Amino acid sequence: MPDLSPGSSFGRRLVERWHAPDRIAIVDVDGTGWTFGRLAASITAAASALQELSVAPGDRVALARGKGAGTLAVFFGILACGAVAVPIWPVMST
Repeated sequence: MPDLSPGSSFGRRLVERWHAPDRIAIVDVDGTGWTFGRLAASITAAASALQELSVAPGDRVALARGKGAGTLAVFFGILACGAVAVPIWPVMST
């Protein structure tokens, strides 16, 4: 498990990038670039929505979504409110 604390090497790089909200953080499966600002806003929105639903630290939250930047934002939103993400990947049709 990587050390994600702000004092760690990885943590410092992550914090530096969050301070550049217009930089591309990830590219979605459809090719759309998500900036660090958009990703941070989506993570915050997901965490807020979960807290409004009374999700508390330590609760398990099923995450049943396909691949994509939105799924990543919801995953980190779950973690941001202290809950445990339980990914349930949908079956891919052929």
